[in-house]
Amino acid sequence: MHVVERMPPVRSVAACALLLAATGCSPICRVLVRLLPPRGATLDPAKLTLNVDYVSSGTRSGTETPMRMTPDGDAVETETTIRASSARVSVRAWLDQNGSGTRDSGDLEGASGPFTVVDRGLIRGNDNRLPDLLLTKLP
Repeated sequence: MHVVERMPPVRSVAACALLLAATGCSPICRVLVRLLPPRGATLDPAKLTLNVDYVSSGTRSGTETPMRMTPDGDAVETETTIRASSARVSVRAWLDQNGSGTRDSGDLEGASGPFTVVDRGLIRGNDNRLPDLLLTKLP
């Protein structure tokens, strides 16, 4: 005769809740990049435009803007979220020094990538730190 042990109700509810939480979370890649100014300059987040272009799963693509831009000395730390389990991303930044609304002489600009970003799961995390991006002055 084969005996089947029953799991206590509290343990089975906890196991179901954990399973639902693990499968119900949509994948998210957090893209973290630090923007650096050229020597002697300071970055003002209010004048800064940052775009993170991405392609995921070969078909889904788009451009995201940062959720957070935090001054850090002369530099700016940025955080952008992409809803995907993995993606190829490129970063473009522009600082409108004179407030003209167009890229012109004296503005700061930079671009980097593409880089692969990955959501490594609940335990290992979804933060993807990209190399620092040095902005340069337009002639």
